[in-house]
Parts: sequence; C-alpha cells; structure tokens
Amino acid sequence: MARPGPGISSGYAESPPPPELTVSPSSYLAPLSDLIDEDTLHRFLVRCTQAISPFYERAEIRLKVVSVAETFSLVSRVEQRRLKRAGDLLRSMRARGVPPYCPIALGNTADSGVWLIYPPLVEPQARRTYVINGHHRLIAARDSKIRRVQVISVESVVERAPAAGSRWADVDTTGFLSSARNARVADVKEGLVRPSASFCRSRYFYFESQEHLRDWCEWFARSADRWLWNPETQKLERVTGTSAPNADVGARQP
Repeated sequence: MARPGPGISSGYAESPPPPELTVSPSSYLAPLSDLIDEDTLHRFLVRCTQAISPFYERAEIRLKVVSVAETFSLVSRVEQRRLKRAGDLLRSMRARGVPPYCPIALGNTADSGVWLIYPPLVEPQARRTYVINGHHRLIAARDSKIRRVQVISVESVVERAPAAGSRWADVDTTGFLSSARNARVADVKEGLVRPSASFCRSRYFYFESQEHLRDWCEWFARSADRWLWNPETQKLERVTGTSAPNADVGARQP
C-alpha cells in the first residue's frame, strides 16, 4: 500500500518542517537505482525535472556524465557551510563506491527519515554547459580532482540561461554567505530563473523512510498529470492549479 506524502506521519494534519540535512561517516546512503527499477527511475527523473520550470516542459532530460571542467557556473560566490557539506557528501559517496553524483537516499539510518539528493542540474546551451543547480557539489568535485560526475542534463531549452556563466576559477569560495540569492551574479535575469534549488531542498524531497521515498517516486513516475513547482507557495501544483500531493495526501493519490 502506498504511504502518505513527504515528511508526514499519519497523525499530523500539516507537514512538520524537515530536519536539517547533515552528512557524516555513519550516514545511511543508498543509490535511488537500488530502490526502484531502471524504467521507473528514468520516468521519475524526467517528470521531476519537468516540474522545476515551465521552460522544461518540452526539453530532452536525461541522466548523463559530464566533465566538470567543461561546465560554467551561474554564481560568483558560494556558501562555506554548504560547500563543506558538499565535500562531506562527496567523501561519503566515494568511500562507499557510489558514483558522484547519482541520485541517492541519504539519512542517519536506513529506518529513519531520508532526503532524496537530486543530481546537479545542467543546461547545454550555445556551446556552453551551464550549472543551474549543484554549484557546491561541482566545486567539491573539482577540488577533489574528480573530472567527471553524473548530472541531470536538460537539453534543447529554448529560453536562454538566467545569467552569463563564469569559469570555476573565478568563483569566490572564501566568503561566508548565508543567502543563495546573494551568491547570484549581478546580471541574473529574474524572469529566466529556474527555481531548482527551492524545489530540491523543499519538504517534497524529505521522507519518513526509504520505503516512503520509493513509493513517492513510483507514484510521481506514473502520474498522468503534469506538475509544476511554485516557489512562492512552496508547493507542487497541477498545471490546472490544483494542489499536488503533500502532507496528508501524498502518495495515496491513484
């Protein structure tokens, strides 16, 4: 039987806030491919990525391996706290033989709540590959001399990137920023921003258990509706405007 939606026990009327994401040597970590079959994984990644932005509705979306050196950053500065966490995550994945950065379930134990860690998101455009989300992880890979990583590649996007890209060597990693907004480069085009970070760090990516995560992925992969993330309400919405599964309905949807 399908479980309730992300981050909620059956006794709650509203979803409690998800816990802070942490990474330690004792963290539970499992590739999403160990929890769901290959076809479901592909369908889920496509549907989930399409939900990030209306620009992605007709894009070609696939999990692929890219060269870190050939990607371009859309931010000029990064947060030290998140950069440290990205390094901890990378070391944990390498220690367990998990390819960086395949989609994974991450938690303190297999029986506790888990986060879905989505791969970095990139857009190849005009002979450049722009990093839309996952800047800290790619910097961690570069600093660890890892040349190639897994990403979600969103291709054939008609709308241009939301800002001009820069080389990784030009990104300031020494600051202690508390706001991702402050990390944006000066020429960001607000109307073109893809709210991927808002979506991928929302409560929709936190689950009570590994089984709960699996059920939600399977539900989302087979949903006949198209969903779109609303960063203002922090909710998934059908294109028709009806609220998506969350706190008290979740994967119980047909």
